[in-house]
Amino acid sequence: MFVLLVCLGLFLSQGNALTVQQASLTYHNDARRAEAKAENAANIYELVWDNDLATGAQAWADKCNFEHQHIHGEGENLYYRAPRHHPDSDYIKLAVDDWMSEKSYNTDGSFDCCYHGQHDCCHYTQVVAARTMKVGCAVGHCDVMKRAGHVISHNAAFVVCDYSPISVPARIWNLPAPGSQVQRASPACSDNTNDET
Repeated sequence: MFVLLVCLGLFLSQGNALTVQQASLTYHNDARRAEAKAENAANIYELVWDNDLATGAQAWADKCNFEHQHIHGEGENLYYRAPRHHPDSDYIKLAVDDWMSEKSYNTDGSFDCCYHGQHDCCHYTQVVAARTMKVGCAVGHCDVMKRAGHVISHNAAFVVCDYSPISVPARIWNLPAPGSQVQRASPACSDNTNDET
């Protein structure tokens, strides 16, 4: 009986899983909203979904090659986790949480931890960059995950998120800012508007 209930609970929780699009927008915009509030940075916009970015991300994720594509004008964050046994939306959350954990390297708020030869907080920088307006994410199901031609994992979930435009050091936030809101596609909208994702 206990095993049946556990399996039923697992089935029900997977049935309520967010889509990759829903998870990507929810977890990215939650992180951006928290960042705007913590840093008093009112010029951080909510990300919107971009199907072209998502299509490119899925094509790359399906290659199971843990390296960046280096697409001109776009940013990209990568993450993988093995073994894969959760809904894809769970891996989006794990990825965004992991990328946001890099904030601890940005001790002086300068984002030098991602520039000038440093790469300690570049994923975090891309997630919170004010200049970035669009995102498209995908999860690849990788029997074999490779990096530089070498096998690094098996049965992995490979998250690829592509962003447009790419973050640049001078445009992370405008500080000081008068408010603490993540804005929608126009500066006139605030964090208090209807949540439509």
